[in-house]
Amino acid sequence: MAVVYRAFYALNRNPRINSKGINTSATLGFTTTMFDLIRQQHPTHMGVAFDVSQPTFRHEMYESYKANREAMPEAIQYSLPYIRRIIDAFRIPILTAPGYEADDVIGTVAHAARREGFDRVLMVTPDKDFAQLVTDGIYIYHLGRGGQGDSVMGVAEVQEKFGVERCAQVADLLGLWGDSSDNIPGIPGVGEKTAKKLIARFGSVENMVAHTADIKNDTLRRKVEQHADQALFSKKLATIVLDAPVAFDERQMAIKAPDYAALKELFDELEFRNLAKRIFTAFSLDGIASAPKAATAPSKAVNQTPLDTQPTLFDAPRQDAETIRVSSVVSSLSDLLPDGAVSDVSIYMEGASLAVATDAEHVLLTTVGEVDMAHLRRLLEAPDTVKVCYDLKHLRYNLSELGITPAGTLFDVQLAHYLADAEARHALPSIALSLLDAEPHTVAECAAALWLLYPRLSSGLCDAGLVSLYNNIELPLVDVLIAMEQEGVRIDIDALNTFSQQLSQQRDTLQQEIYRLAGKSFNISSPKQLGEVLYTGLHIVDKPPLTASKQYSTAEEVLHKLRNTHPIVDKVLEYRSVSKLLGTYVNTFPQLISPVSGRLHTEYNQTVTATGRLSSSNPNLQNIPIRTEQGREIRRAFVARDADHLVLAADYSQIELRIIAALSADPGLVDAFNHHLDIHAATAARIYHLPVEEVTATQRRNAKSVNFGIVYGISAFGLSEQLDIPRKEAAALIDEYFAHYPAVRNYIDANIAFAREHGYAQTLLGRRRYLPDINSRNASARAFAERNAVNMPVQGTSADMIKCAMIAIQRQIVGRGLRSRMTLQVHDELVFDLYKPEEALMRQIVETEMVQALTLPNLAVEVSLNVGRNWLEAH
Repeated sequence: MAVVYRAFYALNRNPRINSKGINTSATLGFTTTMFDLIRQQHPTHMGVAFDVSQPTFRHEMYESYKANREAMPEAIQYSLPYIRRIIDAFRIPILTAPGYEADDVIGTVAHAARREGFDRVLMVTPDKDFAQLVTDGIYIYHLGRGGQGDSVMGVAEVQEKFGVERCAQVADLLGLWGDSSDNIPGIPGVGEKTAKKLIARFGSVENMVAHTADIKNDTLRRKVEQHADQALFSKKLATIVLDAPVAFDERQMAIKAPDYAALKELFDELEFRNLAKRIFTAFSLDGIASAPKAATAPSKAVNQTPLDTQPTLFDAPRQDAETIRVSSVVSSLSDLLPDGAVSDVSIYMEGASLAVATDAEHVLLTTVGEVDMAHLRRLLEAPDTVKVCYDLKHLRYNLSELGITPAGTLFDVQLAHYLADAEARHALPSIALSLLDAEPHTVAECAAALWLLYPRLSSGLCDAGLVSLYNNIELPLVDVLIAMEQEGVRIDIDALNTFSQQLSQQRDTLQQEIYRLAGKSFNISSPKQLGEVLYTGLHIVDKPPLTASKQYSTAEEVLHKLRNTHPIVDKVLEYRSVSKLLGTYVNTFPQLISPVSGRLHTEYNQTVTATGRLSSSNPNLQNIPIRTEQGREIRRAFVARDADHLVLAADYSQIELRIIAALSADPGLVDAFNHHLDIHAATAARIYHLPVEEVTATQRRNAKSVNFGIVYGISAFGLSEQLDIPRKEAAALIDEYFAHYPAVRNYIDANIAFAREHGYAQTLLGRRRYLPDINSRNASARAFAERNAVNMPVQGTSADMIKCAMIAIQRQIVGRGLRSRMTLQVHDELVFDLYKPEEALMRQIVETEMVQALTLPNLAVEVSLNVGRNWLEAH
C-alpha cells in the first residue's frame, strides 16, 4: 500500500482525470512503477503484498495502533480494484495474510526466498521499518522522489543511516523513539539520537531494561525505568514478523508473460494510451491492436552448456517449457483409489493443500481437513509400495502432525536431484524444467511432476552408481536430522548475559580508544565514515584501497593487510570482532530460544553445499568462531540438559589431512599419522630440514598452513598473504612440501586429470561434484575448478564419513533405548546430551561408530572424546 500512496501523492498536484471524471493517479503511478521495476531490475520472481481489510494481531495487542491514521483518500479506494486487476493481468500473485499486515507478508516471503537460495531479494518500499529485515542478500529498493533516482539499501547503508551494528536493531530503535505514523508510543522524551546511543551501548531494548542501573544520566534512567514495559511493548509492535501464514511459492511468483488482452481492456477503460504503448512496445508487439488473445509462455534458454565444458549427469536437449498436464483431478481419495486400495503414489503438500497422484494424469487434490484420514494413513504406511515426494524431512514433519509415519520405499526427488547434481537448483519447478521440459503450476501438477521425475532420477542415480549413497546415507539421515532438530540444545542465558556485559564494556573501551586515535567521534560501523577517518583524516596509506564502486574499502581482508600502518587498524578489527560476537551470537541466541521447549533449535540443510556437507540455519550453529578465546567462550553457554546430564563432544582428529594421506598413500604422511606424531611439527621438520625437537612455533605454524592449504589448492601468493611472508619464501615452502611428500603431488595431478576426463570429482563413496569449468579456456575459471577437483574428494569424503557415523550412532541410541541424545553436528564434530549413567557406554558407542563409519585405505581414523558441564569444557 505504501507504493500505492506514493504513486497517488506523486501526481496529486497534477492529478490524472480521465474523460469519465475518474481520478486515475494512483492506478497510473502504481502501474508505471511496477512496469519500470520489471523492465529495469529484470526480476525472475515477483509478488505484491496487500493489507487485509480487518484488524491485525497488533490491533488486538494495542487498541490505539494506527489510530491517528487519516482515512484512505476516496480516489485511492476507487483505484484499488483496478490496481488488483492490473496486477492479475501481469500474472503477478497478490499476497495477503489474515490478521497480519503487508509488512509481515513481505518480511516472511523475502526471508523464505533467501532461505531457498535466491541471492538478491528486493523489498520495494519507502518505509523505514523494513530496515530491520535487511540482511545478506535482502535489500530495500527505495523509489526515488523529486527527480532523484531509485536507490538500494543493504546492510552497510542501514548501518550508516541508523547507526546500528545489526539491521534487526532498527526494531529496538523504534521501540525507544516510537513511530508516530503507526501510533507506537516508545519512551516519551527519547528521540532518535538518544535511542541510537542506548542501543549502541546495550544492544537491545531487553538488555537495556535489564541493566537500567548502568545508565548514568539520572533523568534518562528514570524515563527508561518508568516506561520499560512500554518500550518492550513498542518494540513488539514495531517488529515485523517472519512467520506470517503465507508461503513463498517459487512457481507461483515466477515472472510470466502478461495477459495482454486483459491489459488492453483495462488500459482502454482507464484511457492509459501512452502507458499502453510503452508496455506493448517493450513486449515487442506491433501496437495495442496486435495484443494476442491469450498469453503465451515466455521463451527460456535453459541449460546452455559452454562448448568447452563438460555436461552434468542430466543434460537433455531443451525446448520451451510447457505445463505439466493433468487430465483427471478428483477431490476424494476413494475416487482415486476405490475400496480403500493402496498403490504406488507421489505426494505433495503445500500448506493445508494435499495432492496424491497414482500416475502422471490422475491426481487427488484436497485439503488436510477434508481427506479420508484412515485411507490416507493406510496408503502412506503401506510397507510394500513406493511413495515419491519432495523434501522428505519437511513432509515427515507435516505428516507427523497427522499421526502418519510413511513406510515402504521412500523416494525424495529433492535429495535424489541433489546427489545427481549438487550445485543445480533443487526447487521442484527448477528440477521439472531441467528434466521434463515442463513446469508445474499447481499443487496437483506438482504431484504429477514428482511421478514423472521418479523414473528419470532413479535410473540416473543407478547409472551413476549413486543408489547406495541415497539409500544408505542421505535417506536414513533424514530421520536423524529430524530427531536432532526437535531435540535442540539448552542455552545458559545467564552465562550469555554475563558475557554480553563483558563484551559491551570491552566494546565501549575500544570505541573510546578508536575515537582518541582518530581525534574525533564517528560511526565505526559505517564503512563510509571509517574510510574517511582512515584514509582522509589519518592518511594511513598513500594510495587508499577502493571498492568496485570507487569508495574507500574497509573490508576485513583489506584492514588485515594494513594492520602495521597505524594502531587504529588493530583496534577497529578488534571492535568489529567484539561487535560481531555480540550481534550475531551473544545477544541473539536468547531471543531465538523456543518458548515451548526452552531450548535453541537449529535447522540442518541437506541439499545446500556442493561437497555433501550439512549446513545449519535459523540460527547457524556451525559458524560459531573457535579461533579466538572470546569466540570459544560462546560455547560455555551451550550446557547439558539438567543435573543428570553432561555434554559429550566427539571430534575427528585432523580428518581432512588423514583423508589426503590415505587417498594419496604418501608414505611420509601415512607413517607420521600411524606413529601418532604431531603432523605439523613433522611436516615442519621435513621442509625446514630440522630434527622435530628443534622446530620453532613459527615454523610449525607455517607448516600447518601448508598442510591445510594443500587441501584447498593454495598458491604461493595465497600462502604469502596468509603467513605475511615474501611470495618467494612461500613458493619455496610449497616446493619443499611436495619434494618430501611426492605422492600428494601425484594425487593432486591425478584428481585434476580425472576431472578433465569425466567432468566431475568424486569422493571415496562415489559422491560427485560436477566441474563444468575444468576445461575452460578462461584461466581463472579453470584454476577454480582445479582447486575443487582436489578439495571436493577430501571434504566430501569427510562429510560422508560423519553422516555414516551419525546414522549408526542414532540407531544405537534408539535401538538400546538410551536417554542420551545427539544435539549438534559441526562439520567434523558431534555433540551429545549425555545421561550420566550412560557415559561409559556412550563413549564406547560414539568412538566405535565414528572410527568404523568409513574405512580409509592405509590409515586408521582417530576420534577425540571429552565430557564437561558445557560445550567449552567438553573440548
